[in-house]
Amino acid sequence: MAAYWVTSQLERTAAPSGQGTVKTVIDWLIIALFLFLMVRTYRRRKDTTTPKWMGRLQTADPGFSFRLGLLLFLAMPTDTLTMFTVGASLTRHGQPWWHGLPFVLVTLLLVGLPLLDLLLLGKRGEDLLPKVRDWMTNNSWVISEIVLVFFLALTISSLFS
Repeated sequence: MAAYWVTSQLERTAAPSGQGTVKTVIDWLIIALFLFLMVRTYRRRKDTTTPKWMGRLQTADPGFSFRLGLLLFLAMPTDTLTMFTVGASLTRHGQPWWHGLPFVLVTLLLVGLPLLDLLLLGKRGEDLLPKVRDWMTNNSWVISEIVLVFFLALTISSLFS
């Protein structure tokens, strides 16, 4: 929402003759952000150490888990940049803010998969989650790169359409 508002304000303050330039600059900034994130993700790919705070999740109560999950959802730099690019892209293409809701809903679904796993699979879910965690620890950079390439391709295709 913040990115949508900021980029729409940039477009509104530009003179009518400069609005095309502002839109092009926004697109190139979004592309630069994605390229930065891709390089950053690739350079950190071998760092698979789990942060200490994440180790606490092994024995955390539901309240702590919820608060930490919400904090991570709102404050992760890569997620914030991705949300910014989605909001800026919506503004750039004259779409209303609510067109970003599918992105938010899919993100919430992905964040909630571990809980859904436990609720739907019960004990089997408890056995599966450590295996999934280990796989994600070793392969998270690949998944991040795929997502970033997807959004980069969308941005580039919209720039030239």
